[in-house]
Amino acid sequence: MYRFHPQILWVLEQVHAGRIGTVKLVRASFAFNVMLPPRPHNIRLQAALAGGSLMDVGSYPVNFCRAVFGHSPVAVAARVYKPDDGQVELSMNAVLDFGDGRFGLIDSSFDLPTRQVAEIHGEDGSISIPIPFTPGDVEVEVVLSLEGQTIHQHIAHVDQYRLEVEHFGASVRSGAQPVLSLTETIENLATIEAIYRSAGYPWPII
Repeated sequence: MYRFHPQILWVLEQVHAGRIGTVKLVRASFAFNVMLPPRPHNIRLQAALAGGSLMDVGSYPVNFCRAVFGHSPVAVAARVYKPDDGQVELSMNAVLDFGDGRFGLIDSSFDLPTRQVAEIHGEDGSISIPIPFTPGDVEVEVVLSLEGQTIHQHIAHVDQYRLEVEHFGASVRSGAQPVLSLTETIENLATIEAIYRSAGYPWPII
């Protein structure tokens, strides 16, 4: 749903128009403490139900990096933390190599306070998104930094979930392909699997 928010559409427009030059680095983080309050039966903590921080909040940074670079990474290196008494990993850190000196640095966590942020760094400038994934019922601000110039782009609140559903409904009625393709979905899942394999974490868990 976050891909339908006007702030993300505006950011990707700036990137694809070459506003900040060739993108060399993307940083993206998403975390919240799933233990507060204690929720031992939460689906996110059950291995048989595809739990884990990467499969939940970590999928957003993975998706964001691919959206910026336009393709999957060519290689990944990662580490995860899984407590001895838990079923799933609670935190993940990964480096995604998109080739030609372009990288994504991502992390996710279930045992840190709520935090989400995304940055895109190009040869000519950078873009910072303070609340990229779940901005909620608030106006948001995106910061575009160029040499000697800083632009604060303010974007009014929208219901990104509604925009997602309306787009899907329109695609069904018209027969047109959705903006987010099946190919992209499969490639994002392949990246998630590659991250887990790099970390030596067994996934999927049968």
